[in-house]
Amino acid sequence: MAVPTDEIASVKLLSHACVKITAAKTVILTDPWFFGRVFNNGWGLSPEPSLDDLKKDLADVTHIWISHEHPDHLHFPSLKFLCDEVGLENVQVLFQETNSGKVFDVLQKIGYTRFLPLSHLKATTISESIDIISYGHRQLDSCLGIRFKGQNWILNINDTELNANDCKIIREKFGKFPILLNQYSIAGFDGIYNDENIKYEKEAVISKMLSHHQYLSDDFTIPFASLMYFCKPDNSAFNAYRNTVFDAQKAFDSEGLKLLPLEPQGTALIWDIKNFSPTNVDSINRESTAFFKSYYKTEDLKIDAPDEVIEFNAIKQVAENRIQFW
Repeated sequence: MAVPTDEIASVKLLSHACVKITAAKTVILTDPWFFGRVFNNGWGLSPEPSLDDLKKDLADVTHIWISHEHPDHLHFPSLKFLCDEVGLENVQVLFQETNSGKVFDVLQKIGYTRFLPLSHLKATTISESIDIISYGHRQLDSCLGIRFKGQNWILNINDTELNANDCKIIREKFGKFPILLNQYSIAGFDGIYNDENIKYEKEAVISKMLSHHQYLSDDFTIPFASLMYFCKPDNSAFNAYRNTVFDAQKAFDSEGLKLLPLEPQGTALIWDIKNFSPTNVDSINRESTAFFKSYYKTEDLKIDAPDEVIEFNAIKQVAENRIQFW
């Protein structure tokens, strides 16, 4: 007998930092990036999701949350796809209050109609059963806390680099969350290929995951926001330093902590509302382990052609024109 939908919730990884979070009749989609390159064509998705499957899977979305303005999180072509191809123009778009005005202005031009700015450190009710919490970090990033009927459920950290003081503030004000969503691999570097320094940064990402988990989670972390690769000739060497989910798993296992990778567009994690606990962790672990073992063996990282060289005088002229415009 199927469990009634008002007694279960779910978390499904779709791509990179995009998850579909379902609880009763509330369906939150986070940071959709489904195709194309970002960061001056320097990043690509790995793996790329099936757009046909997304169209079927996302028709019931009620809210879209954007964490910050980096293009792997605020990806306008993917948002336009959701509006035009999936028919999500009437969902409510959630974004931190800091820059919400200009972001909402652009999304309105794309076709979206409903917007809600989120205040820092305040809980906002978005449905009968769901409250959300926004934690703004520095000048750009933000985290999303989700509470089901007043009970902490999910904290989406994405690539917010929370320090000890941030963790202290969140824990003291809101407490721990059963599920953390956190980045597990490096996202950038200073342009200097120093092997020792890059390895340090690679390991620091996982160290920060462990710290976040120990301070903010009372159950497990789902690794995400790292399903990408560096796709230009001048940054592709950095791919050798990416962490895998197994690197993160090894670190968590060594500390006796729980990590639960999800297969992109695979089975959703099912959450029993009555007992407030997951029901299919073992099968999810088997599925995701098999997927990533196979995927890492066959991952085909297509490196794009070099960019056209532009002469300095042409760049200088563009800059001067822009200054005059300002």
